[in-house]
Amino acid sequence: AGDSVLALSYALSLDLRWKGGGVYTIVEDD
Repeated sequence: AGDSVLALSYALSLDLRWKGGGVYTIVEDD
């Protein structure tokens, strides 16, 4: 379970880099 969480958080951090922080903008708009 721990490995899955690390893998998921790693994938999410890469996803945020690809989107250039677009996710944060969506959160702020919401």
